[in-house]
This record gives sequence, C-alpha cells and structure tokens, in this order.
Amino acid sequence: MISIVYSAAILGIEAQLIEVQVDVSRGLPILDMVGLPGASIRESRQRVRSALRSAGLDFPVARITVNLAPAGLRKEGSWFDLPIALGIAMASSQLSHRAGGQLIAIGELGLDAAIRPINGVLSVAEMARTLGGYKLIIPSENFEEANVIPGIEILPADHLSTLIKKLKEPAFMVTTGTSSRLHSLTQGASAAARAGRRDAESDLKYVVGLETAKRCLEIAASGGHNLLMVGPPGSGKSMLASCVPGILPPLTLSEAIEATKIHSVAGILDRSSPLLQHRPFRAPHHSTTLAGLIGGGWPVRPGELSLAHNGVLHLDELGEFRREVVDALREPLDTGRVVLNKHLCAVEYPCRMFLIASMNPCPCGYHGSQDRECLCTDRQIRSYRSVLSGPFLDRMDMTITMIPVPTERLAREVVRGSSEDSATVRARVCKARDIQLTRFKNAGIPLRTNSQLTVRDLRTCCHITPEAERILISGGSKLMLTGRGMTRSLKVARTIADMEGQPNVLARHVAEALQFRLPPRTV
Repeated sequence: MISIVYSAAILGIEAQLIEVQVDVSRGLPILDMVGLPGASIRESRQRVRSALRSAGLDFPVARITVNLAPAGLRKEGSWFDLPIALGIAMASSQLSHRAGGQLIAIGELGLDAAIRPINGVLSVAEMARTLGGYKLIIPSENFEEANVIPGIEILPADHLSTLIKKLKEPAFMVTTGTSSRLHSLTQGASAAARAGRRDAESDLKYVVGLETAKRCLEIAASGGHNLLMVGPPGSGKSMLASCVPGILPPLTLSEAIEATKIHSVAGILDRSSPLLQHRPFRAPHHSTTLAGLIGGGWPVRPGELSLAHNGVLHLDELGEFRREVVDALREPLDTGRVVLNKHLCAVEYPCRMFLIASMNPCPCGYHGSQDRECLCTDRQIRSYRSVLSGPFLDRMDMTITMIPVPTERLAREVVRGSSEDSATVRARVCKARDIQLTRFKNAGIPLRTNSQLTVRDLRTCCHITPEAERILISGGSKLMLTGRGMTRSLKVARTIADMEGQPNVLARHVAEALQFRLPPRTV
C-alpha cells in the first residue's frame, strides 16, 4: 500500500514542496530511500524506527520504500523524519490515509519520539500560504515562528504519539495564524527600533568632533551607500561604525520577513522573538573565510553577506582580510544577491545591505600622520593596500580619511557633551528614506533606497540641473572616475538632495558627493 505525505526542501531561503511517497510491501525487511536523499535523511532510518516504537506503533517487518519527489532535486535535512514516520504509519494501516490529505509535515524525531525544533520553518509556512489548502504540522517550539504568516492552518506537536492521537480525531484541531498577530509583531519591532537597538548601544552624542565623518555616516544610512573609512588607530572608525544601528529606520514588514527567513534558515533565529526586531548588523572577524562571508558548505548555508540583508555589514580592519574574501564582495555589492552552485544546484541568497568598512593606512597605522612616525617600509604599505583592488574600491560610494580629534578639543567636548544624539539623526534618516520610497512608488519602481537605482532608473528618479551636470562631468574627469564611479556619485548626490528635501539634484549636492570620492590609487 502506498501513502503520500508532503514535506519541503529549502533552496536558498525559499521552500519547495516535496512529495514523500511510502510503499510497504512483502519482501525482505529493509527500509530503502530513493529520490536523492542526503546523508541526514539516510540516517533517519534508525531515528524513525525507534520513534515509531516509542510512540506505541509497530515498525512493519516488510520491505519499505520511501521516494522523495521530485527525484531530480537533492534533499537534505533532518525535518524529513516526521513525514517519513507518518507515511510508514499510513502505509501500514496504523493511521488513516484521510489524515494525510494535504498535510505538509516537517520535524526531526528523537529516539523517544519527541519532535524536535528545526530551521527554516518560516520559509515553509510562507510556501504553505502561497500554495493554499495545506495544513502544516510543525514542532511545537517552532509554532511562534510559523504563526508569523497569517492565513495558514498549523498543527503544532511535541511528541509523535500525541500527534497520532490528534490525527485520528474526526476533525483534528488546528491553529490558524492571524494578521493581527503579525501586526502586533510589526508594531513591537517598530517600537523597539524607535526606543533604540539595545541599552548598551553606542550613541553619536558620545562621539566628539568628526563632523565630516558623521555627515558621511548619515548619508550612507539615508541612501544605503557603501562607506570606507581610512585612518590611524584611535581616530574613531570603529566607534562611528558601532553607532550605525542607532540611526537606521525600523524594518518594514516585508523587510522583516525577508531577513527573518535568512536567519531562520541559518539556524540563528531567536525562537523567543519570531520576527527580527532590528535591522541586522553583522561584523565578522577579519579571519573569516570565503564561505563564511558569502555562504557555502553542504547543506548550503548563508554567509555574513546574506545575514546582513536589509541591514549593515561592517568589515573592521579591512586591510587584514584576505584578498580573495574582499574581491568576493564585488558582484554581490552590485547585484544584491549571492548565487552558489553546489551539487548541480544553484542556490541564491539575497544580500541587499550596505557596507561600512574601516582600515588603517598601513600595517602600523600611522602612514601620513603628523603626530606619529610610520615604521612601515614602502613594500609593506603596498602589500597591505594590495588587498583592495581597483574594482572593489570603485564600488565604494564614499571614502573618507579620518583625522584624530585634538586632545584639547576631546577633553573639552567630553565634559560639555554637546554632540547631536542618534535619535535626532535617525529622524532625519527616516524622513529621507520616506521621500525615496514615495518617489519609487510613484514611478512604479520596486526599490527601497537610492543605492539600488539602476542607470535606467536614474533617468526617472534623478533630475539634475545643468550646472550640477557640468560639475559632475568636470569632477569625474579630474578624479578619473569610471562609469560606475560617476553613477555611484550621482546616487549619493540624489540622497543628499533628499536629505534637504530638494526635488532636483543641485550643484552643491554633486560637489559634496564628489568630495567623498577618491581615485583608487590614493587609498
């Protein structure tokens, strides 16, 4: 007898429906699996056998064949334990086939028949809503995560025996996710963002001086632009970067779901908070590997680039990273996505974030300093800077040289505390982003920030005055900017105009954008 239960496979951050077919027939007692099952699925034989017995069910002494369709797609994940166990129970007439109709089951089984939590539940829940007509069986510990998606019927379970009893009921009870639940989560996220990222968050009011750098930071946050800060130790690079979360606007509903799906698939989602409350801020160590940054491995997992989606990626001590790691950023910074080819399968992860990078000018950190002598040789300096290729630097929208604040001013302003706080800057950033979203909506362009504008979109969204155009051409020629560099400078100028509430890009906006643009050879 053949039974059918549905499950799901995760490709990137999206779920694909998988049909789990189970056949129990006469023959040698063996459990055979086909349909390109991965190692974690093949290991489920022993877990399923013990779990069925622990749940008070018989494990058939017969030939059992499990087919995972479509057979051409490679599957991985311990969450296939539960649908396989239910399929065996149905195929051996221990559970009615009616119970398996239109069921999507995911969950890992323990030897004691406990149903353990898994990763990627939010993606599966969204798939169930898109397909329509399916009931979703999930581990109880994943219920809050799945309940983020409204309009789906959810049956949470913590033990296989309890689940079997529920499925045997004439009309087993399910819980339906509601839009009010999603609204409350979104409202909570917005309130948390307005209140501040965390109690110990760095605030701009504690940053003395560095007005130009603060201005760059505000422009970067307003338009989602990449920023490179170069300066000696103690010039405030890391402190400024730590202030970025405090000036970012709250996540929108769609942004929160996108980012949460990535964190869920990666297995780092806090189950007590089923929807991300703040924009991601990822700061990997300079020893991170290529796979750690862009993703990889098998099963494929998202890297730091994708984990920063809809947020910020901070690379401190950029000169200490391996060149291959830095160069791997080039295409994702342009396209906003990472495509990994593994086992004849292309996996895509989104990575729409902006980069905040900082580095010293040389290994000792004091090249060009007027206060300290640089101890590095020319060869050491060239080797240190060779990590940053021309194409990578061309993708930096703004580059700024950090100059340490004089000791006298530092002492004076620390006592006075007259700097602008992050809440004030965040209000301006939110206003600038609202202007951008309104413009994109009116133009019918599905974008969120000026940094995502294409050349075609610039013609629609970036009206530039003749004087500003002359400055852009003249400045671009003097700075030897590439076509990409000119385009990125124009996007920055568009953001500066939005910060002022100006509908057109004026000459002063272009001039300010160009002053933050350095030829690659000077860094």
